[in-house]
Amino acid sequence: MEYVLRVFEMWKIKLIIGSFIMIFSPFKVSIVILFVLIIIDTITACSYAIRIRKFTSRRFQKAVKKIVVYFTTVFVVRLLEVGVATLIQTNIATRLILSFLILTEAISILENLTLLGLPIPNVVLKLMLGSLNLDKFDDIFGKEFTNKTYNKEIDDIIQYQLAFINDETMRKLLKIEFEEWKNVLNLIDVQITDYNSENQDLLFYRISSLIDVTKKSMLDKWTDEDIKQDIINKYKNCHDKIIQTLIETIKMICYSNESIEKKKKIITENIMTFLYKIITDVQKEEQIYRIMNQKA
Repeated sequence: MEYVLRVFEMWKIKLIIGSFIMIFSPFKVSIVILFVLIIIDTITACSYAIRIRKFTSRRFQKAVKKIVVYFTTVFVVRLLEVGVATLIQTNIATRLILSFLILTEAISILENLTLLGLPIPNVVLKLMLGSLNLDKFDDIFGKEFTNKTYNKEIDDIIQYQLAFINDETMRKLLKIEFEEWKNVLNLIDVQITDYNSENQDLLFYRISSLIDVTKKSMLDKWTDEDIKQDIINKYKNCHDKIIQTLIETIKMICYSNESIEKKKKIITENIMTFLYKIITDVQKEEQIYRIMNQKA
């Protein structure tokens, strides 16, 4: 303890710490909040990884890497502001980067909580996502996703999350559906990349017809797997409403003024959200059914 006190008495250490505090004192609350959110995000992500039996020490390494990258970014931006202070005094860049990072971590935590079974209203996520322009930060934080990434993510859902569905028939049904939607993502990528067209009508009808064909293909495969018709009908009654909502969302995206690549990205993200909603709804329904049986 005495050694530590002697070290901090050294004027060089005092100078470094004093300079650091002086530069970042206006943002100390935001920095603490960001650090706490990173910890919570790591805890919730690890909890979900343990739940699906996919936990590794790399998740902690990722958290450390995130802390280093985030705070290095903030540090560099703040030093830039201090460096140009003779020309213009501002701290808006630091405030913007901190706000973005805090919102990003908050959204990630909400997504983790949703996967853990806590119902988060979609409107909350949409409002938060709507306030961000994530594209500008993709290159900085490595958040660019490709179809291969999403294909791997769907494979992980099939391999790990479906294992928690108790009903064997439902597992079989969902596996077929998720594999079909993986094909949809690949075909959408082909439709937009190889047949690039700014015609909004053409884009929407290509994708909507593709979804219609996929629905018929799923139905045929469910029947071929000897899944009972009453189970299929019960599932379709709820499922068709969700698909219709997805189609309406895709229609709005197709008729928006975004670039064709941005449309592809948003459509893909909405389909992935749709798939996660399916698996979450089924898990919740099984949990409610199990609780009711226990009470009975």
